[in-house]
Amino acid sequence: MDAGTSSHTILILDKHLHAFPWESLPSLSHLNTSRLPSLEALYSRLVAARDTKASSSDPGNIEGHFISRTTGHSILNPSGDLAHTQSVIQPLLQSLPETWTHQTTAPTEAQLSQALASTSLFLYFGHGSGSQYIRPRAIKKLAQCPTTWLMGCSSSAVTDNGGFEPSGMVLAYLLAGAPAVVGTLWDVTDRDCDRASVKAGELWGLWEAMVQEEKLGKGKGRKGDVEVARKEGSMKKRRGRRKETMGTGAEGAKAASDDGADSEKCSLVEAVTRSRDVCYLRYLNGAAFVVYGIPVYLVD
Repeated sequence: MDAGTSSHTILILDKHLHAFPWESLPSLSHLNTSRLPSLEALYSRLVAARDTKASSSDPGNIEGHFISRTTGHSILNPSGDLAHTQSVIQPLLQSLPETWTHQTTAPTEAQLSQALASTSLFLYFGHGSGSQYIRPRAIKKLAQCPTTWLMGCSSSAVTDNGGFEPSGMVLAYLLAGAPAVVGTLWDVTDRDCDRASVKAGELWGLWEAMVQEEKLGKGKGRKGDVEVARKEGSMKKRRGRRKETMGTGAEGAKAASDDGADSEKCSLVEAVTRSRDVCYLRYLNGAAFVVYGIPVYLVD
């Protein structure tokens, strides 16, 4: 798929290949790469994406699935033992439109099924994939399923069942029609998971950039994050001064084109790809984050 100047690579994996972080290979790490279990899964999402583009107000030349930012449901720390995650993520969730619904307690299966069937985006921040609150067979019965974030340990892990078809919560969401599912291939630490979640949401346009130095963590991880934030701030200032001094010639045209590239919509696949680098353990935690599905864009 092609989205303006950003291309997207989709890997079709058989049951033996789901466990490997192909997206972090040197040959693929610079690409916006997602994965799907079959060509039929890809085809069905491409067909559904055409309808969302046709109904979108201003998709431009971008190809992908378009969803609204105005409706969604979140579940944050339902077990009550992820204090750091709640302190970091809750302010961001509260900044979302008032039409969102938020939950910090364990949902019933009926409540979660209803939420999944009535929203365009579902965010889960907790342990595992949420299978303790809803069974895979309940998800498969849904008439429709939203774009889903499962920010927990091994939330996108697929189990190889020998001669039988593989199983996993991510496959249940895909079978129910989710355009894309974000999750992790193995167990990850909560602070790196939080860093990747915050950054992916910023890049995707789900919430505004928010620097909270006191919540970034201790030791080298915190210092590194603060230093990155400072460098980004100084780079923005330099870019601003450079723009003021540029004329209307070739250099000015180049600067304008660069600014236009920065303002292009970012897909969920691209946001996750770029957010892996903010993890302190880039190849232990960052490489675990993957996207099943096609590029999804926010339209408002």
